[in-house]
Amino acid sequence: MKRFTNPLIAASLGFGLAAFANVAAATPVDLSESSPSLMLVSGSSFDDVFSFTLTQTADVTIGGNSSAFSIDLGSMGTLSIPAVAFSGNYSFKAADNSSFSMTGMTYSTSPSQDSFSFAVDNLSPNTYLFEVKGAASGGSPMLKALSGSGTVPGVGAYGVAYASTVPEPGEWAMMLAGLGMIGAVVRRRLGG
Repeated sequence: MKRFTNPLIAASLGFGLAAFANVAAATPVDLSESSPSLMLVSGSSFDDVFSFTLTQTADVTIGGNSSAFSIDLGSMGTLSIPAVAFSGNYSFKAADNSSFSMTGMTYSTSPSQDSFSFAVDNLSPNTYLFEVKGAASGGSPMLKALSGSGTVPGVGAYGVAYASTVPEPGEWAMMLAGLGMIGAVVRRRLGG
């Protein structure tokens, strides 16, 4: 179980979960910009949508993992965030609803339902949407107290990461800049 000790972050997380109980994600989370992403779940179930954009054909893998963790709130106590359970109901489509090849597609949910994996080979350039569903069955006494009603159906958190096997243009530029810097350091050390 992971522990977070920053009280400001912990309090924000706790109040955020209590305030947004039973609210579904309104817009897709862009995995191209922020992978991995931490998703906070409040309510008895969740249905989250993630997006990513490919600029060239690539093999893609999306994975999710959930594990319980706690946040030390100092004198306020400890906020426990339980793991979520992935239902195994996933959907994958192009954002513009165009058809595409799903060569070599595989997906799986672990027997304990605390992780999932989705992969597809030779995915063509486009923006894609990936939907994941599951349940947050755990409760948190502290969040129940913060909600004022004494009940919070379920809370949890999970992480999602996206990986493309073909480097995007920005990654190529960073890689070339890094190689250039290494070359400059080597040249300087050799006295050239």
